[in-house]
Amino acid sequence: MVCQQCGSPLDPNDVYCGNCGAKNNNAIKSETTVALEQTEQPTAQHQQFEQVTDFFRNSFLGIVKSLITKPIAGTYEMFNNARAESYQHALILLSTTGLAYVLLPFLFFNKYLGLTIGYFFKLGIVIVIILMCISILTFFIKGISGKPDFKKELLTGGLCGIPLILYLLYLCFFGSVASLQMLDFSSLGQFGLMSLLVVIYVFLMLINIIQQSLRSAKTNDALNWYVSPIILLISFYIGVTFGKALFS
Repeated sequence: MVCQQCGSPLDPNDVYCGNCGAKNNNAIKSETTVALEQTEQPTAQHQQFEQVTDFFRNSFLGIVKSLITKPIAGTYEMFNNARAESYQHALILLSTTGLAYVLLPFLFFNKYLGLTIGYFFKLGIVIVIILMCISILTFFIKGISGKPDFKKELLTGGLCGIPLILYLLYLCFFGSVASLQMLDFSSLGQFGLMSLLVVIYVFLMLINIIQQSLRSAKTNDALNWYVSPIILLISFYIGVTFGKALFS
């Protein structure tokens, strides 16, 4: 066996070349090395679990509070001061929203609708598709006036998941049987006045999140005003269209 870098002879157990220091990818792994590699994967999984729990322990409630109590300034600051971990936060929010639309409707609504967990799993997929469409369209608009970072743009869709979770919680605890039909893509059902007001409130929250995201990229205010609801409507159109095909 020789070093692929400098051609010096190597022992099969040499991890690095003694002449040039290059790593020997063909080295025979010792029992200790194998044992260490076996423990690395659980450690990485543990770190990911810690990141998720740390987010919900230290950041999640603060994000929700900012969206509700400081809808303009607070939301803008989250985008304007987005850091590297914003990508991880966005993925957690996207995953949480999708899981919420799988588990909560199944637990609360299944006795009314008589559907399987597979149905609600499809519903979770549709919701995540809507949020991803919001991120992609926002990324595209920002790309016209600057250089957006798609990892950070995922935060737009992630934050939009929070109003959708709030709406879902409203349905779980206060929604009527008629409003539950909103979960059936073949029949959107009829809204009561209270449900309609909640939908309008959630719709405005979503528009504000998209608008502040665009504003943080220094896009034109007039463009933000008109494009934000268009992004939202297109995203829901794509999601609902996909949902109808998925549930048919």
